[in-house]
Order: sequence, then C-alpha cells, then structure tokens
Amino acid sequence: MARDNDRVPLEPEPKATDESEETLEQPTSRTHRRRTLTQRAEDDNESTTLTRTIFEELLQDPDKLYKDVQALIKRVKELRAYNENYCEQLQEMKQAVRRNEVVIERLATQGAPSLSLSPAPEVTRRTTKLPDPPLFDGSNRSGASYDNWLIQLKNKLRGNHDAYPTDDLQIIYAASRISGDALALISPRLNTANRHAYETVEELYTHLDELYGDPNKERNARYAFKELSMKKGQTFQEFYAAFLRYIADGNISSSNLKDELNDKLTWKLQEAVATYYNDPAVTLSRFAQHCTTNDQQIRARFEKRERAARKPEEARKASTGQDQPPRAIRADNDRTTLHQQPTTRPELKCYNCFEPGHMSRDCSKPKTERTKQALAAKLATVSPSSSVESESENE
Repeated sequence: MARDNDRVPLEPEPKATDESEETLEQPTSRTHRRRTLTQRAEDDNESTTLTRTIFEELLQDPDKLYKDVQALIKRVKELRAYNENYCEQLQEMKQAVRRNEVVIERLATQGAPSLSLSPAPEVTRRTTKLPDPPLFDGSNRSGASYDNWLIQLKNKLRGNHDAYPTDDLQIIYAASRISGDALALISPRLNTANRHAYETVEELYTHLDELYGDPNKERNARYAFKELSMKKGQTFQEFYAAFLRYIADGNISSSNLKDELNDKLTWKLQEAVATYYNDPAVTLSRFAQHCTTNDQQIRARFEKRERAARKPEEARKASTGQDQPPRAIRADNDRTTLHQQPTTRPELKCYNCFEPGHMSRDCSKPKTERTKQALAAKLATVSPSSSVESESENE
C-alpha cells in the first residue's frame, strides 16, 4: 500500500488528433475565403467599369475603331499562319532528326569508324494557301468566264509556287480544276505516253487559249468603248466600271481619257462637272470622283421631286379610300373602249328571192312580177334618201 502511495501520478496523455494547433489557428497571412470572394468581385467590377469606359471612348471615333479592329484581325491571321508554318517546320525537323538517328544506329552496328550527320534541311517559310479557282467546264453557265478563271488559276500557281515547284505538279493541279467538255478535250494530252503530251504548263495555257480564248477580244473591246455612253437611269459608277473594263480589255492608251469620259456622260452631268473638266489640274481619277458626287446629288433631287409629286395623289386616294383614276381619265378610257368596239352591219338580203347572203343584182334566179311588186312595196316604206341608196345598191 505504501508503495502505491509513493507513486507520482502520471499526467494524462494528450489525445491524438489530426489537427494540430498550427492547423487550427488561422494564419495571419491568409484571409478568410468569404473576404477573398468579396475582394475578387470588387476587382471584377472595377475592371468592368474600366473596360466600359475605354469602350465608350473608342465609340467616339468609329473610323479609328474600325481600323483598329481590321488591324487586329490581320494580325491574328498572320499569327495563325505563322503558327501553322512553325508547326510544319517543327514536324519536318523532328522527322529529319529521326532519320539521322536511324542512320547513326545503322552505321554504329556496321562498325563504321567515323559518323557524319546529314546536313539539316533548309528551313523555308511556306506561303499562305490561296483558295482554289472554280471548276471550268468550257461554258459560262457558272457565271465565271474563261478569262477570269485563267487569271485565278495563274494567280494560284504563282502564289503557292512552293507547293507546285515542278511543271508536272502544275499541270496536274491545273487539270484538276477542269471538268466536263473542257477536260474531255485536253485529257489525251495529259497522258505522258502521248507524243503530244504537255511538257510545261504554258503549253496547257496555249492549248486552252486556242479552244476557248477570244482572238478578237481587244478589237471588240475597242469597238465597245467607242460606242459606250451613259444611259438614262444608269448610275455613274456602273457606267465608269464598264468604261475602265473596256480600257483594260482593249489595251487603250491612257492619253485623252478625261476627254473621252466627259464626252460619254449625260448632258445634265456634263453641266454639273464642267468646272472640274476644264481644270487641267484635275486628273481622271479625281474627275471621276466629282462625277460620282454630282450624279448622286442629281438623283437625290429627282427622287425628292417625284416624292413631292406623288403626295397629292396619295392623299386623294387615302381620302376616297379607293384607287380609281380621275373622272377625266375614266371618260377617256370609256371613249376609247367605244371606239375600239367593232360596228356590226345588218346582213344583206336579196329582194328577188328573199334569201340572205347576196343582193338582187347578184341573184341567179329570174325576176318575176311578184318580186317586182314586193320590191316596189319595200321601197315605198322607206324614206326617199334611203330608197335612193337601196336602188343604187340593187343596181
């Protein structure tokens, strides 16, 4: 018992818990989650206000905003093309490294004393892929003429020359944009076994010109340019587009084009731009701009005058509630209708045989006393003037 009393009571062992005092205490550097969310919301509001303010300032100058957006779109396209080009170059470099590793391993297994790496391929930036021209079948039903299609094809091969570096690849691609009757005509010369096979793409162009080109294109364009004039109701921009197209197609000299343009305008537009035409400092392009401005102003005045003339008529129709022409116009229409109706003449009847269809002088039956008496009685019932006319007809 004494031995039990001499024992020192042991302190209770602390309970094992997963959370220590450091864990239970909130660090001074850390903020409460609710405060963090509140602060983030306030920051978002400030950034939104700042963005809205900048956007309102940009809207004050729409032209500058439009140019900035266009520049950004162009920059994004350039970066995208650069990224694609970089990925392609990286893939080519990886393939070259793998090929070199295979060569090194092969030479090492053969016990070669010295290993030489193949030179790295020359890195060149590829051109941006241009859209393909439409299929040409030998007709203009699709809306694209042969000349326009040929220009698009040449631009494609010239713009993406790195994708089609050889004549064979250019011929193959050009043939892939031809279909229908046109393809049937050139297909024999696409066979390399043919003695007349195309060797260069220029030979294909020459053959297509022989089949679908217009040898009189320049002469026809010159004649059309000579006969060209601004029509009534045609806008100046439509007329000027045809003017420039004939100049290019006809290979017309650029001298005296200002005089040609002025002579082909309408007389009202000539009066409006006479000051600019007589000014030698005004070039053709500047003169065309003045013509466009004055033509639009003239058309606006005509439309305003027509609207003012239509208002009384529309008001009259709205008041009457019916769309009827004026009384004078209706009377003229009725009179015209009466004049247009055919007049019907009574059917002829013979006084000899009393049968319709002919007169008594053309009657083949002989005249009798009874016929004469009936004729005299008939003449007695009509007026003297009518009797004279009837006798003349019978005679």
